[in-house]
Amino acid sequence: MRSLEESAGVAIAARVLGAAMMIAMPAAAVGQAWPSKPIRLVVGFGSGSPPDLFGRLLAGPLGEDLGHPVIVENRPGAGSMIANLHVANAAPDGYTIATGTLGTLALGPALFPSPGFDPLRSFAPVGMVARAPIFLVVHPSVPATNVRAFLEHAKSRATPLLYGSGGFGSPPHLVMEMLKHRAGVDLVHVPYKNTQIPPIVAGDVHATMASPAVFGAAERSGKVRLLAVASERRDRGWPDVPTFDESGVSGMVAHAWTGVVAPHGTPAPVVARLNQALKKTVESPAMRSAFGRIFTEPAITTPETFGAFIASEVEKWGAVMRAAGVKAE
Repeated sequence: MRSLEESAGVAIAARVLGAAMMIAMPAAAVGQAWPSKPIRLVVGFGSGSPPDLFGRLLAGPLGEDLGHPVIVENRPGAGSMIANLHVANAAPDGYTIATGTLGTLALGPALFPSPGFDPLRSFAPVGMVARAPIFLVVHPSVPATNVRAFLEHAKSRATPLLYGSGGFGSPPHLVMEMLKHRAGVDLVHVPYKNTQIPPIVAGDVHATMASPAVFGAAERSGKVRLLAVASERRDRGWPDVPTFDESGVSGMVAHAWTGVVAPHGTPAPVVARLNQALKKTVESPAMRSAFGRIFTEPAITTPETFGAFIASEVEKWGAVMRAAGVKAE
């Protein structure tokens, strides 16, 4: 038979254990019950844009795996800053997630001093999904078949060459600014609303930086020419196109990448379930085939790896902008 002291100790221990279980229950319950309704995948660009098409490519298979529809919600404007701010302020319950890209999570926040959110503290990284190479693309009227000739032509002109981008602060804008700084060449930026390929095909601008998903059809039909790829090695899709390093401009490494994030504070079991669904979706034969058609490489990661990668990209591009003297307009 227990003493009074022993009985009291057992009672206290039982209460402590019960309290601990009550504290642990919400997170576990969330992980087990989630999802119980449709999930919104916010895209910071308009319908028909490459990020929108990519989001819609993911949404169907993700919804099938999660058992509830994943609905793409377009919130264009301010280089996706509007969409990012919306997601950063959304309830951290797993029902609002967003595509995160080089432009939306690294370039924009580094360029604009007060975007209203912090790319490293306002979001819970779910995982990187894919990445694609970025090429220097020129109009056929430009008398250059390599980077050296392009730079010599640009420096010899009485008026600067024009280059297009998908907007101020977009990847094409800042990768080209990196080239300007590293090569010491003057080029004039002409920003467009969503994509820069129609203007370059029309000859309104002379050059741009773009990924294959953007320039693919134009390049195949001979309407644009590729001079170099901003990567550590040549791309297997265009093995005859040299890297910038091979072309005499060192340090030109940039990839267009896409991942998924949720609001900061989203329960870990929900983030883990989302990552599991992303991994299954991205690694499926159908999705790998779809990625191949748009020249995009599957690159699924863990939430932790994606978070560390975002931090490294923010630091890298902040340094590039400071060195190149790029400031918010």
